[in-house]
Amino acid sequence: MTDSLKHLIDRLKRTKTIASQPIHFETLSSIDKFADNDFYKAYLLGHFFRYKLDSDNLSADDKTFLIETIKSNNLEAYYYLKTKPDDDIFGTLIYLFILVGLVAIIAGTIQLSNGYFWYGLGTKYLVPIIREGGYKIILGLVFFVGGLIRLRHEIKKKRFLNSFLTSTNNSN
Repeated sequence: MTDSLKHLIDRLKRTKTIASQPIHFETLSSIDKFADNDFYKAYLLGHFFRYKLDSDNLSADDKTFLIETIKSNNLEAYYYLKTKPDDDIFGTLIYLFILVGLVAIIAGTIQLSNGYFWYGLGTKYLVPIIREGGYKIILGLVFFVGGLIRLRHEIKKKRFLNSFLTSTNNSN
């Protein structure tokens, strides 16, 4: 599914009602940033318009565009909070990336410290071949740093979702 609700959120952020209230503008920006797919965006938009800002405050054109976009993408069940989207199953992969990165960094460091390295020319092609622990360290850094960046994003996402959904559930 394409990210079609991004255009909806961008249009909603430009409306007079939302642009005049920074808290609503920031909430829509966070929904756009942290929702992984259109299902979750529709679900969070449903919470937003049900508990934070009544959609009747929007102009008739913007409200029509909102409803038509939700219907055209078959997201009514999520928007009207009848169905909750599935949680992301790739959360455990983040920790696996961090662990693999650490193991590769340690293995590469041990290999370099033991003096095990080799340099030569390939017999099939005339290209230099370097085999040492350095490539393991570089690969490990890519996995480790990438995993940490994604973990940081997931922590921010979890904080936003907890605060947003808790505040919307407490307001009813």
